Amino acid sequence: MMLLALLLAAETVVIDHLPPGEAQADRPLALVASVTNAQRLAAFEAHYRRKGEGWKTAGFRKDDKGRWVALVEAPEVRPPSLEYYLTAQLKDGPSVERFASESAPHPVLVRYSLDDEEHQGRLLRHEGHTSSATAWAEYVDFGSHPGLTDHYYQAESSYEYRLLDFVQHIRIGMGLIAGTVPPPGSFQAAWDGSGISRDAGLKYGFGELAFNFSDYVGTTGKLIFGADKLGFCTGMGGLLRIGEETGAHAEIGGQVLQRYGYDAYLRFAWDTVVRWPMGFAVHVTNMPQGTVLPDATPDNPHTDQGAPTGIRAVYDAGFRATDHLTLLAKLGYQARYSLGGGVTAGGGVQVEW
Repeated sequence: MMLLALLLAAETVVIDHLPPGEAQADRPLALVASVTNAQRLAAFEAHYRRKGEGWKTAGFRKDDKGRWVALVEAPEVRPPSLEYYLTAQLKDGPSVERFASESAPHPVLVRYSLDDEEHQGRLLRHEGHTSSATAWAEYVDFGSHPGLTDHYYQAESSYEYRLLDFVQHIRIGMGLIAGTVPPPGSFQAAWDGSGISRDAGLKYGFGELAFNFSDYVGTTGKLIFGADKLGFCTGMGGLLRIGEETGAHAEIGGQVLQRYGYDAYLRFAWDTVVRWPMGFAVHVTNMPQGTVLPDATPDNPHTDQGAPTGIRAVYDAGFRATDHLTLLAKLGYQARYSLGGGVTAGGGVQVEW
């Protein structure tokens, strides 16, 4: 009997485990242990959970380095923390808690990597929404010029998917612009009354890519492809953002569109009133040029100087009616020259999910 007791004592199972204090989110977590006299074990398991959830079990297996490893799969490793305890069962005995316990499990802090933290921070600032669909329209009136109208309207719809990494978002959309422009001579003091207002407009589609150099500096590039009565036309645009996209920031940008003109602007945006994002912009533009002469054809696209450059001041605001729906409004004033001008009025809707 004494010899049997000594042999059993010599085969006592010893488990050594160094618990981790932290883990990286969305990466497998390996729990490692060394086991003496492992042949006496019927089972060796890790029991883990996110706090408040049910327990899950991962069995220990020997790896090619001779260590005993239980693997917590990556989808289970999520912030803010994970907790676990270990049990072992001898072949001739019950399961026993060998490290921590079900009532007092060991906590592991789960952290995002630096890149993931930036991504999650941007996602949080967008309230968890990665998709956005927007539709808007505006009417722009530059006022009357010796009885001739000078105005245009624009409507646009788009879809945006936010990657929220170095590439901030991808956006595609389509729209139309249509307007009436006085003949170029009507803006001159010596105008003799000749010429008529001309219709100008096109339908277009566009693609846009936005990039983050940091949370406070970003840039956007845009390609435009459209068609008017003379045929295919192209354009491009871009902007530089300084400040957080969803907070107070400044934008300087513009676009140019073949046979229709250019628009350069400086805009300040702020989101200091709960549920009321807003901004104010100053535009320098000659849109719509309407520079097509009466004898122009797709094969012979004659143009003239069009309308002179005008200045626009535009205030825009949104109201977040729900976490997913924002109503948009726009109001402004513009003029080609100091003696006359007109209003801007517009609105739209944005849906995020």
